[in-house]
Amino acid sequence: MNRFWDLLEQSVIVQGVLALLFSATIAYMYITGKPVPQELVALVSAIIGYFFGAKTMKAEERVARFMSNKH
Repeated sequence: MNRFWDLLEQSVIVQGVLALLFSATIAYMYITGKPVPQELVALVSAIIGYFFGAKTMKAEERVARFMSNKH
């Protein structure tokens, strides 16, 4: 349970939920034939870009720490 609160504090869970929620909204609108506003597409692109960008930065930090501890 502590891991959940740590991730929530770092907003990893919030970012993931937002990315899934908005992506599902676009998919639903597309499947049902409703017009998808460009603003929504831009918002989802920004959220997903930020989500994966943050993941990449954290992975790079872990690799750098691992390499510095190895020497």
